[in-house]
This record gives sequence, structure tokens and C-alpha cells, in this order.
Amino acid sequence: MFTLKSRRKKIAGFLFFKVETDMKADNLNVILHNMARKPDEWRLDDFHALHKSGVKIWIGNGLFGYHLEKPEYQEIGFLEKFKLHQQIKLLHENKKNGN
Repeated sequence: MFTLKSRRKKIAGFLFFKVETDMKADNLNVILHNMARKPDEWRLDDFHALHKSGVKIWIGNGLFGYHLEKPEYQEIGFLEKFKLHQQIKLLHENKKNGN
């Protein structure tokens, strides 16, 4: 049986999850925008995408393993991982072409 108190807790938990999810997407959108606008500020190796500001993204395990390591650990959703994957491919191509 649900009580008013238990319903409030569930609603509060959902709202916190929603806000946290939105913040993750917003953070990644800023990163993706920066990758597109200023690719020269990014360095890529086999395992990381590194920004000159200190942002560090794990890319070593491919699409399903992507996550942010710095400034703090953050998992990202599949759609965001796919968007990041596309942008990483563009960065690789730009670095190969010398742009």
C-alpha cells in the first residue's frame, strides 16, 4: 500500500534522476560543441580524448565503454555515446588531414 510519504519519496527520486540526466546531457552537449568548434584544443590517443582544460574522456573500449573521467567520473547514455562517437571520428579525420 502506498502512503503519501512513500509517493513523495518516489516522486522526489524521479525528479532528482531527471535533473541529473538533463545535467549529464547538457554537459556532454557543451563538450560536443567544443569539439566541433575548436578541434585543435583536443588531443586523442588510443584510450582518451583530452581537452586542454583538463576534461578527460575514456574512449578505449569503443562506443559502449565511453565515459567522462575528469573533472569527475560520469557515465553517459547510449544516444550521447553515439553522438560522442561521431564527433570523435570527425576529430580523428581532422587530425589525419592536418586540420
